[in-house]
Amino acid sequence: MATSITHVIEAAYQAQLRKILETSGYEFKDHQYAFWRAAKQGSTVIFYTSGKLVLQGSRSGEVNDLLSEQGVIQPPEKRHTAQRWIGIDESGKGDYFGPLVVAAVMVEADQLPLLAKMGVRDSKTLSETSIISIAEEIIVTCSMALELFVPAEYNTLYAKISNLNTLLAKGHAKVLEDLLEKKQCDYAISDQFANPAVVQKELQVLGKNIKLEQRHYAEDDPAVACASIMARYVFVNEMRAMGKRFDMTFPKGASSQVVSAGKKFVWKYGANRLNEVAKLHFKTTEKIIH
Repeated sequence: MATSITHVIEAAYQAQLRKILETSGYEFKDHQYAFWRAAKQGSTVIFYTSGKLVLQGSRSGEVNDLLSEQGVIQPPEKRHTAQRWIGIDESGKGDYFGPLVVAAVMVEADQLPLLAKMGVRDSKTLSETSIISIAEEIIVTCSMALELFVPAEYNTLYAKISNLNTLLAKGHAKVLEDLLEKKQCDYAISDQFANPAVVQKELQVLGKNIKLEQRHYAEDDPAVACASIMARYVFVNEMRAMGKRFDMTFPKGASSQVVSAGKKFVWKYGANRLNEVAKLHFKTTEKIIH
């Protein structure tokens, strides 16, 4: 029996929703007054630009459960109703070359339509060109704070801490504190990368006095998505500057291409200078040097 389920969600979530449905085998078409219409045997999903999400067909209940599990659809009590909140995310933690960047971005509820129009979504789903374009709009739209750990500084800190999650927690706590010093806010969301207690332990004076929610896949929140874009924007720019400085192309990630680039760097500049361009605790370092 065909059924229909309707939700109202923020338009800024449309990219995250589309990604989930694409992974599940849905085919997309244009639809009047909608971002798109997605269809699969027994199920149709239409996401209107007004924010209305309509699930139709005999499998609408299954689709509803899927989207609930992925955090796109949540019971009203689970979605925050804050009018102003902060999103926190980082970039570069999985990249051998380049810095670690942590960003905090403050969003006002009335900015959500503009952010959706700008194309704000998780930076991992965006091209570098789009990241740069959207980030430049976020800069003039939202308040933010950034923390940049260039490779030499990162390596010094990691040598003392010997724990990436603790280093990340310090970065998250720092940008949160810096942003709260600029403007008052009572609520923040951060992508959860470790036990929540790890970040709670590093919170500073102002950060301890607000509600901080840590959850997986937090990039589906527009403020966290903004933070992910800003962190990646800084990372991309730092990588380009580093490439010009050493007249090299530094691949992202930690693939075999990264190992090849590392060997080339060592050949040109010596192993003692890897500290200036890479995160030395990665196992990649052993592959490059030996």
